[in-house]
Amino acid sequence: MPISFSKIIQVTHQDDFHAIDHMVMKSAFEIHNEIGRLLDEKVYQRTLLHRLTSRGLQCELESEIRITHKEFQKSYFIDLIVDGVLFETKTTAQLKPQHEAQLLNYLLLTNTQHGKLINFRPNSVQSRFVSTTLRSSDRAKFKITAEDSAIAEVLHDLLSDLGTHLAINLYSDALRQLLDSELREISLSDAKKFIGVQAMPMLTNTEALIVIAIAQAQGIASYKKHLTRFLTIADLKSFNWINFNNRTITQSVLLRK
Repeated sequence: MPISFSKIIQVTHQDDFHAIDHMVMKSAFEIHNEIGRLLDEKVYQRTLLHRLTSRGLQCELESEIRITHKEFQKSYFIDLIVDGVLFETKTTAQLKPQHEAQLLNYLLLTNTQHGKLINFRPNSVQSRFVSTTLRSSDRAKFKITAEDSAIAEVLHDLLSDLGTHLAINLYSDALRQLLDSELREISLSDAKKFIGVQAMPMLTNTEALIVIAIAQAQGIASYKKHLTRFLTIADLKSFNWINFNNRTITQSVLLRK
């Protein structure tokens, strides 16, 4: 199995999710009122676990999601699973889009639809629902447009195993390993004067690998423009650029002019 869990996670209907969420949030507010907002995230996780298990709920901390594809392996850890529902706890000034993206990635990997973020750091507990209608069957549909047939085959195999819409760092890590990319420092020069180095994943001595997720055509055009500028100062001949746009994946080579 390319994706497996250390705990069985069942699909929870929305009504069941809200019932569980009500009990979790009640406990979260109690904890916040009793011990304050200044503690470490792990303290809140364990306190919440103890509070919920004492109320008859089945809970697991740091439940592992294991991803395997050929020689590539990666694990994520879900903060808290309560009766099959995923919760991520935070101690940050404000919840941000990357926190939602993290939980969404976990929902997609576990083929579930509802989860919640809980932030203990603000003066009042902050929370945010994260939901998706995508199922594994939806994520199995994709289109690859590639200039390199070997890379196209690697992409096809990877997406056939894992599906689309997952976190870009997962695809990037997998492709770096599958394509034998090595991280090296690239020399940068402006008007033939050395200005520094930058670490880049390399496919060859002169070709760097770029793996990114951009959805809008305007964003893709802007990124290409800045990659072109990058090439003017880098000790490189080309970028091998792979872009994940939901179900559409493109691979192209951008050459130094």
